[in-house]
Amino acid sequence: MKIFRNLFSLVWQVFDVLMFIAFAITISITMFKWNATAGGITLSVVFILAGIISEFIGKKGGD
Repeated sequence: MKIFRNLFSLVWQVFDVLMFIAFAITISITMFKWNATAGGITLSVVFILAGIISEFIGKKGGD
């Protein structure tokens, strides 16, 4: 049973990362199509969010 719990946890982590990447790509492309300035600002916000998330993962212990 523990093997399935670990497998599910690993699959969930990979899914979480893939969904964040999909969100970042989708919102950035959408905003760039709307306006170049809005796209640049959105890209900056996405990079800031990615940095903050990686810091939280690093402090939490990560891998």
